[in-house]
Amino acid sequence: PLPDESKCPECGYFDLSHPDVQRILRARGFDVSRMQQAGCKCHIRAAALLARDQLRRQQANLPHPLHPRTFENFQERACTEEAVLVCKKFVLGGTPRAMVLSGTTGNGKSHLLEAVGRAMLEQGVTVRYEFVPTLIDRLRHAHADDSEQDVADLMAWYKRMFVLLLDDLGAERMPPFGIEKITEL
Repeated sequence: PLPDESKCPECGYFDLSHPDVQRILRARGFDVSRMQQAGCKCHIRAAALLARDQLRRQQANLPHPLHPRTFENFQERACTEEAVLVCKKFVLGGTPRAMVLSGTTGNGKSHLLEAVGRAMLEQGVTVRYEFVPTLIDRLRHAHADDSEQDVADLMAWYKRMFVLLLDDLGAERMPPFGIEKITEL
């Protein structure tokens, strides 16, 4: 038997760097590839989970990576108390699946949107933040005949996001194509 202290408590396989494990397996005629079959896979799984989490965070596309906007650093203004409460409730799942923040420029709508995205990321879900004019340009480009990207594939990718944050929706006149795609999302 292999030494108990070399056994991983998570997966039940063995630490192949343990000298007694190597000695015993070699004595039994195990070559390197067969030894790998007995080796602990937790570090491989942990690395894959870390890579998946890093990709999820990168794909979130949240603005202000150096100075993230969160609920904690939001400076409340007159008449924003209810918006903050609704956003926090949205993060906890206590609201309908769609939420719209509206108001004049400078009331913190974009800050709250980013705060929602960051809080949802911490819950482990997929999030995507898009500035609507940039999103419309991306979809229009994907719709062009010479594009390497298919608009249907791009739309499907956006639809798979658990949370899709659309900033500055309606801030400028949108072409019919943009209205159609935003409505579809």
